[in-house]
Amino acid sequence: MQSSSGWWQEVRATLLQGLAGCLVAASGAAGEVSKAIRLDLGVLRRHQAELWHCTDLASDITLLTDQVHAAMKTSADVFARVQRQVADQQSKLQILSREHGTGRALSLHSEVAAAAAGAPLTPAMQHLISSSLGEAGLKRASKDVDAAAQQLTQGFVASIQPSLERLASSLSSMLAITRCTHIAGRLGLQARAFQEAASTAQQLIADASKEHHEMLRECTEVRLFLAWLLQLAAVLQDDDSRSPALSATSRKMAETNIFNDSSVPAPHMGMHGQDPTDGSTRQLAQQHLSQIQHICSAQFASMATTLSAAITSKNILDIKEDGRQWHSCTNLLPNSSILWLGTHAPHSMVLVRTHQDQVQAAELICPTAQRIVQSAFYKEELIAVVLESVTSAEQPGNLFLVPIAALPWAVYSSPVHLDQVLQAHNNCQNIEDLASRTFAMSAPVNCPLILSGSRGLACVLSTMQQASMYDLEEEDSAQADAD
Repeated sequence: MQSSSGWWQEVRATLLQGLAGCLVAASGAAGEVSKAIRLDLGVLRRHQAELWHCTDLASDITLLTDQVHAAMKTSADVFARVQRQVADQQSKLQILSREHGTGRALSLHSEVAAAAAGAPLTPAMQHLISSSLGEAGLKRASKDVDAAAQQLTQGFVASIQPSLERLASSLSSMLAITRCTHIAGRLGLQARAFQEAASTAQQLIADASKEHHEMLRECTEVRLFLAWLLQLAAVLQDDDSRSPALSATSRKMAETNIFNDSSVPAPHMGMHGQDPTDGSTRQLAQQHLSQIQHICSAQFASMATTLSAAITSKNILDIKEDGRQWHSCTNLLPNSSILWLGTHAPHSMVLVRTHQDQVQAAELICPTAQRIVQSAFYKEELIAVVLESVTSAEQPGNLFLVPIAALPWAVYSSPVHLDQVLQAHNNCQNIEDLASRTFAMSAPVNCPLILSGSRGLACVLSTMQQASMYDLEEEDSAQADAD
């Protein structure tokens, strides 16, 4: 909602009971016309059950897609740490090869192949195993890989897999709803879109499972590689780089086919020298998840647009905001058809409500020797009004409880301007005459009146050090002592 000069300064709204409508009160800047509007929510009332179901499913789908996205990102980060185990060893080996003057770039694959053929380890490889890494470093790296594999499995079993299964179930439920054409058409939902989303979710479950097994397989390969380095470290302690045990261990490692023939691992690369994110199951799973999110977001936005177009509005009230006439902003009574628009400086207040298709208004006035200081709704059937003396601001006033049913309501054509209400003196009555209860105040009111309908209490702050509590349900209308 926008005013003539831009956005409204204050907008308040309340739903009527049974979704009979929604009252919106918009307050503009000084000199502008503020409005009270009633929205017809008949389309929401007619499809309330379907909307509850759809919104619950939409909330679940949004939450589950976010959870899956976060869990898959966590798994990718954990797996990247495992990949760096091999990439780090490769980088160290290349640095050492230059330091030892090898004259060519060494790779882990070439070292494995040479060791399997019975050739001695290069000085650079021996230095990498015995000094740069050492037995303690290799054991620590092995524990890190074991922990990563455990974290990947726990994340998949506890988060990714159950979330994907719930997501597929929710999408199937949405598909069942959209196949009821008389409902789907009125809500702006398309069965074909949710058919695609549900099918994609089933494929995503298979992709996620395949991706998980691929990551575990590569974790196993890295773990075997570190175990091989540990065996080499034990052999090198005997200062025999040509020992039969070393050759046998190397041949066994070569038979695992961990490395491909010529690839050199690089940072964020796998054991086979390939980037797992390029054309891999992981990328496909992310694409499927993004596709589901896009489809569902578009469908839910379409539902909101369709329902918004079916909601009609009716202007109820116009009021000129001049900053001098009105002493309080627009207020709404929750779950009621009443819009309370504040006090008319400073001797009267106006209430406006919608009753069936009519607009009704009532004006309350106070004696000329008094003024309205505070007013607020109390429960759903009373208005609490504080009156004080005009002649003495230090003199405590009175708190009145006025039944809303007793107000002098008058019928107006829609929309009604407040000037019409203020000029119709035949429907204004004195606040004191309509009050059902009266409470004598113990001190002047300097802060907003605080009411609690559930406790039947009113709290009045006179100063920052003094507060008075009033029992509004007490028979004798007596007040509690000031604190």
